[in-house]
Amino acid sequence: MSVTIPAGGNGDLNWTDNTDNWRDADATWLQERSVVRVTTTPPTVGSATGNVANVTAGRIFYDITAGKLTLSLGSSYKNILASANLNPALDSSTDVVLKVTGASYGITLKNGSNPIVLDRIDTLTVSTGGSNTAVVTTSSTGVEVDKAIRVATGTTISGTSVTSTTVTASGVVSGLTLASTATSGAPFTVASGTVVTNLNADKLDGLDAATLQNLGNATGTLDLASKTSGTLATARGGTGISTSPTVGGVAYGATTSTYGVTAAGVTGQVITSTGAAAPTWQYPDLYTCTSTTRPASPAIGQAIYETDTGNILVYYGATTGWKPPWGQPWGIVGGALLASDTPIGTSSTEILNTGSLNLRDDRNYLVAANGYLFSFGATSTMTLSPTFQFGTQTVINLPKQTQPSSYSTSWSTQFLYQPSVTDSRACRIRFTASSAGTSMFGSGNYSCSLTITDVGPSGIPPSA
Repeated sequence: MSVTIPAGGNGDLNWTDNTDNWRDADATWLQERSVVRVTTTPPTVGSATGNVANVTAGRIFYDITAGKLTLSLGSSYKNILASANLNPALDSSTDVVLKVTGASYGITLKNGSNPIVLDRIDTLTVSTGGSNTAVVTTSSTGVEVDKAIRVATGTTISGTSVTSTTVTASGVVSGLTLASTATSGAPFTVASGTVVTNLNADKLDGLDAATLQNLGNATGTLDLASKTSGTLATARGGTGISTSPTVGGVAYGATTSTYGVTAAGVTGQVITSTGAAAPTWQYPDLYTCTSTTRPASPAIGQAIYETDTGNILVYYGATTGWKPPWGQPWGIVGGALLASDTPIGTSSTEILNTGSLNLRDDRNYLVAANGYLFSFGATSTMTLSPTFQFGTQTVINLPKQTQPSSYSTSWSTQFLYQPSVTDSRACRIRFTASSAGTSMFGSGNYSCSLTITDVGPSGIPPSA
């Protein structure tokens, strides 16, 4: 409610302190919060001249001539809104506070399409007094109070300096959203190397998040199953094959685009190249072991040195097995020794038997035998016919020996022998006498023996 007070009147509207109401000359009562329109500036507060009388602090007048609101301060008046063209303006030489005390009310600054301009402001402090945070953005047009506050260049907002291109803050700038309208260049730069917790970005080093997703799980293990199926090409760091690795095996280049895996080796073996083919496991050129710890799966040509026998052996294959080097004599293969005196009859009598010996048809053997013959009481001269035989092979007749009726003499023979087949048999010496009465010494100071010695190869090395 408002009342117009004419200029020059006296006592037209009188304020009565004890009633908190206005009263005009006709004793009409007006409520305390009514705005009083006056045609001239109100008189001195508390005086009885002018348009009003007994004005106390807090009363508001609207001068319709000057177009301004005037506030009574008790001892003076304060112009609180003024405009030269009757456009209301907030005009004060001291602090002006817009305040509402009700919890359900607020202060709204509204305008048309143009912003509300706060001109010549050195410091603008935005305080919500609640749980919300005011948002301040820069605009060349001034300060706009809507969903955000835009601050013109040169204004300082709570320690934040604003220029035409840069906002520099001495403290923390916080808000709900940081928005960049730049279409090129880095939208923001960071000088610190400290990890930014909870930073969520769509791209990393120019790669879209979809390119990076599901490559790793929560444990940090690379999860290729979610990104590919089948085999992974060597160009992508894969093997080009779907074969699982062999425990103890070694990967090798099978082709220009795939890998292969060898079988597992055994203790003591080393990997050996076979050129462009798959590498193989082999023992070193000379492998040290014992006669009971020879390599379990040797390759043909593998050589070993046995510490318990002192032998150097070569592997010739599953059939031949471990033998001394092929081009060297293999030494004594076996032999026999006569244990007692043995009479020689007129039919073939076995004197010496080596037991089973393994003789090869591609090796040469030296057969050496010796003994001591004696005859007592024979009535005539006799002929002795010795023979040699390896297993069931052809009998070899040895030189005959003719003796008188009573005698004692030494006997020996030596010859080179090559079996016709490889076999494992006994070697035997037999004698046949033309008449009875002769024996071969096998006791005392006389010995009778047979020795078979390998003296070297008669052919090429075996391959099995």
